[in-house]
Amino acid sequence: MLESPEPVDQSHTFIAIDISSMMPLEQFNSRMDKLGRMIHEAPKAKGADRTWLPGEMEWEHKDRVLRDGGITLPDDVVLSLKGLAKDYNLKNVEVGFIRPEKLEEEKT
Repeated sequence: MLESPEPVDQSHTFIAIDISSMMPLEQFNSRMDKLGRMIHEAPKAKGADRTWLPGEMEWEHKDRVLRDGGITLPDDVVLSLKGLAKDYNLKNVEVGFIRPEKLEEEKT
């Protein structure tokens, strides 16, 4: 996170709502599905090939990562995780692929 002496003029609010206290969940889910379809079927912005709902990009990324076998971490992060696993005597820890030249650096 970048440190700044200037205020950034932002805040966050998190609200939890028990939908079932207002309507049956099946009805709510049906209405949300319909709303999602309406948004996806609406005219697209100029130059856009798709309209995204909140969270869709992240869900698709998660599905792609799980399908493709994991996320790609920078070599220094992989080496750091391997070092932590070794320091704490963790067994059966799999940490991703490291380019061969980085393995040579790790040995020295």
